[in-house]
Amino acid sequence: MKVRSFWRSVKVESAKSPYDTIHLKIYYPEGKSDSIEFPLPVVVFFSAVNCESSIYHWLAIALVESGAIVVTFNWVAENPPGIINLTPGVDVNSWRKSYGKLPTASALPSILNELELLRSTEKLQGKIDLNRVILGGHSIGGRIALENADPYWFPSVKAAFAYGSHCLAPVAFDYFPGTVRELPSKLPILLMGGTQDGVIAKSSNSYGLLGKDPIAPLVNTFKEGFSSNNNDKYLVLFEGANHYSIADSIDFTQENIYTDFPTPRPQIEYRKLIASIIKNFIQGLVCENLSAANQFNRLLKIYNPLIAKVELR
Repeated sequence: MKVRSFWRSVKVESAKSPYDTIHLKIYYPEGKSDSIEFPLPVVVFFSAVNCESSIYHWLAIALVESGAIVVTFNWVAENPPGIINLTPGVDVNSWRKSYGKLPTASALPSILNELELLRSTEKLQGKIDLNRVILGGHSIGGRIALENADPYWFPSVKAAFAYGSHCLAPVAFDYFPGTVRELPSKLPILLMGGTQDGVIAKSSNSYGLLGKDPIAPLVNTFKEGFSSNNNDKYLVLFEGANHYSIADSIDFTQENIYTDFPTPRPQIEYRKLIASIIKNFIQGLVCENLSAANQFNRLLKIYNPLIAKVELR
């Protein structure tokens, strides 16, 4: 089996020209495999702000090899208003005025519609299961994945994962310092981060936090953001990993890219573990593969110097 990909351009009806086009990259397996059973679940991955989708290329390949279709995308837009960014797509009105009442993922409806059209094409026919969609993301992209993992809005979504993401409310939105916004809680969730997350630490003042703590926003999100305790919510913190441990490379010429804290180990060590945890989370909890579920539990329970903390609720 080979991993292949192709591109598509899709319009977002809610956006204004010329910032109304997103470019999708769809990764899929070519040919058959004795270890993969079709049709496959779909992972829609939301990048961090001003991070090109190519930096998650390694993760997309790893997830396809384990049995998934993966969609990444690039979208240059005026998001938030007045600022032109490479964006994962945030519905600012829903984020500020209608939070919890409407989806915040501007790009997701267009992506799902395009996948519905593509499911009958030669590349994806018989291979894609649009009733099993997993939302994933990094940084603000991960926040979007968490905020929109609601089957009421998107019945096909079955789980979500995020790295370096939290759901504290900006004090600029007139929230009290440290306020954690409520998240959908009906589906399995995997929240990950690093103990050396310099981006979260350096942006903590935006959320009214006095200390530059790299993990407190994630821990607080996990403890306060979910209303249910179904034993399907996981928090995994990696010892020494930073904000960009999930990314292959970062373009630090971008003006609003924070510099990160250094890591004590090569990033590839973290990426291998991150990929293993994500793929077993998907295969075990979404695809109900018993072997993958057992491996997922083993990864989180056995001692590993790269894992600083694991919590379940």
